[in-house]
Amino acid sequence: MARIITIRESPYYGQKDEDSFFERLRRIPSVTDVIGASRGLDIVFLDQSPDVDDIADLIGLFRRYRIDIGTIEKFLQENAIGWDSDKKWEWHKEAFRMLRHN
Repeated sequence: MARIITIRESPYYGQKDEDSFFERLRRIPSVTDVIGASRGLDIVFLDQSPDVDDIADLIGLFRRYRIDIGTIEKFLQENAIGWDSDKKWEWHKEAFRMLRHN
């Protein structure tokens, strides 16, 4: 069964900016579909939780476009082992904590 999160989009600064957002989102391997919905934008993922690389890309993309990071918090919790055991992701954990408190 696919996993879906719903985000509220922030304003884009032009058509190319919007195109860039969707292009970057669709390049994340665990993202299988992006669907406009009345309550926001549904992002459909593979059955399993995104891996740490995909989560890092989501954090960067969401931060860039000022999208609530809390929508992917469950993926971070599910991948806690990967985040905790790999030192190269240490800054992402700290950034995530700071973003959640701003």
